[in-house]
Amino acid sequence: LCSSGVEHFHGKEGVVGPIPTEGFKCQEEIMASKKKGNIELVALQCTECKRKNYTTSKNRKNIQGKMEFSKYCKFDRKHTIHKETKIK
Repeated sequence: LCSSGVEHFHGKEGVVGPIPTEGFKCQEEIMASKKKGNIELVALQCTECKRKNYTTSKNRKNIQGKMEFSKYCKFDRKHTIHKETKIK
């Protein structure tokens, strides 16, 4: 997966050596080990201006329905209801 014999420039002149791979995971290994957990990121969309102003996390195990919060909308300059939407 990862090539450990690749030369790497360490940022200082004259310091060249192999990429340190001990204790590090490759990007492929990290992506393969991710599971779909109970916590997901959601966006909060203003009901008046329809803009996505906030993001938050949601535990799908505890909260089944859509979340609603009264949050400040900087475009409307007042507190409005913000409902949960998906992050694209």
